[in-house]
Amino acid sequence: APFAATRMSEAAMPEEFRSLMKIDLVVPMTLFLCSESCPVTGNIYEALVARGKDMQLVPALATQWKQTAPTVWRFELRRGVKFHCGDLVQGRPGACTDLDATDVLWSIDKIRNKDFSKRAGYFTAIDRIEVVDPLTVRMHLKQPDAGLLSKLAVGWAFIFPSELPWDALKE
Repeated sequence: APFAATRMSEAAMPEEFRSLMKIDLVVPMTLFLCSESCPVTGNIYEALVARGKDMQLVPALATQWKQTAPTVWRFELRRGVKFHCGDLVQGRPGACTDLDATDVLWSIDKIRNKDFSKRAGYFTAIDRIEVVDPLTVRMHLKQPDAGLLSKLAVGWAFIFPSELPWDALKE
C-alpha cells in the first residue's frame, strides 16, 4: 500500500544523525512555513493534486476531482494510503492511520488558520470543507477561485494525519 509519510527509528539511525531526530517534529511544520524545505517535505508527504512533467495537474492523494458548481469542488481520495507516524502518536507506533476525508478537512483547515499558517491568505475563497464519506470531500467556496487546484498542488498544501499531536509539534 502507498505511504503518505515515513520515519526511520532512532535505533536504526547512525549515531551522527541522532541529533536530527527532531526532524520528525520539524518536517510537519513545513506544511505551513516551508520555502526551501518544501522539496524535502515533498518526498515525505503529498497534496491532493500535483504537477506532472509538463506542469499539468495530476492525481496525488485525490484520484479525481470535479467542479460540481461554480463554488463547489468534489475530491475522491486514493484508497489504501497509510500514514506512518513513527512514535508521534502515543500508543500507535508505526503506521498510525489510513488517509481519510477527515485528514483533508483537518489539514486544509490548519492551512486556512491565520494564527497557525503563513499561507492562510491563499485559501480565503474556501468557505468550508465537508466530509461526504470517508474517501470524499467537498470544498465549498465563498466565490469562484480559478486558481484553487494550483494552490492545492503546491508544497505547503500537504495532507497530514489528523491524529498528530499538533500542539506539541508547534512548540
